[in-house]
Amino acid sequence: MPDFGVAAATGMGASPERLLLVDEPGERWPDVVAALVEAVELVLVRPPERPPATAVRRLSALARKHGCVLTLSGPHAREWPGTRLRMRVEEAEWEGLGDGHGRLTRRRARVVAEGRDAPGRGRDAWLWFPGPDGGVSPAPDPAAESGTRRPRLEVVGRPALPNGTEEIA
Repeated sequence: MPDFGVAAATGMGASPERLLLVDEPGERWPDVVAALVEAVELVLVRPPERPPATAVRRLSALARKHGCVLTLSGPHAREWPGTRLRMRVEEAEWEGLGDGHGRLTRRRARVVAEGRDAPGRGRDAWLWFPGPDGGVSPAPDPAAESGTRRPRLEVVGRPALPNGTEEIA
C-alpha cells in the first residue's frame, strides 16, 4: 500500500516501530503475504489484481492457522471469497474549518459493517477519525444531534371508494 499514511496511523495510536511495510511485492505478492501471515498478528493488503482461487485458499488457511487477521483493501478486496466481514465508509464530514479559515480538526464518518460476523442487515456506527484522544472513538449521529432527522417514510393505502374499489388517478 504505497499510499499508507504512517504519520496518520502513528497519530491514531499505532506504534511506528511495530509497523512492517513492504514496497511493491510484484507478482509474488501472495508469497509475501504468506510469509507475513506466519509472522505477525495483522496484515493489511491491497491485492494488485484479482486474487487466484488457490492463493485465496492458501492465505485464508494460513491466517486461520497462525491466528492472523488478514485485512483487505482496494478494488479487488470484494472478490475475496469467504470474507467474514466487510466494512465501508458510507458518509463522512470534516470539522474545524470556519468561514474561509481554520484547520481541519477531525472527521466524523458512518462506518457500515456487513457479512457473517455482522448479523442481520449489518450494523453501522458513527465514529470520529481521530477522536478526542487521537484514536478512533464513537461519534454522535449528526442528524440526531441537530434534530434534523427526517421522519421515516410510511406506506399508506389509498382510501377505498364507497363501492369497495380504489380510485386510480
